[in-house]
Amino acid sequence: MITGKNSESPNEVHGLTEEQRRDIMMYLQGMVYGWCESQSEKESEGKAKSQPFAARNLVGGVNWHWKGTPLQCVYDKQTTDEKTAYDVAAQEVGRLLKRIIIDDQRGFTCEKDGLNTYHYTWDGKYPPKE
Repeated sequence: MITGKNSESPNEVHGLTEEQRRDIMMYLQGMVYGWCESQSEKESEGKAKSQPFAARNLVGGVNWHWKGTPLQCVYDKQTTDEKTAYDVAAQEVGRLLKRIIIDDQRGFTCEKDGLNTYHYTWDGKYPPKE
């Protein structure tokens, strides 16, 4: 869940099957959990707080090669030139990531930078055990 500002729902991503969407969401959820566990700092009260991250930290930069991952279908469905297709696919993955963060039971803050990129920070709190 996102607390504070920038918690509005992202635009829907179209052109994916339910199976593709499910696989992408599980893949991104795993990346978020991995980031929060590996990129967290202990605070004074013994809880952790993650370093801020954006979609580009998880699936851009050195991780831009999506072949063999569930994300490949997001790129494949684009019908424009290669550069534009990559940019549009990256924006769509960013919207899917925001949906993951909104639906997560853990708390995240969300900041938007001057390039309209959302950056998320896990608040370090786990949801109550059921």
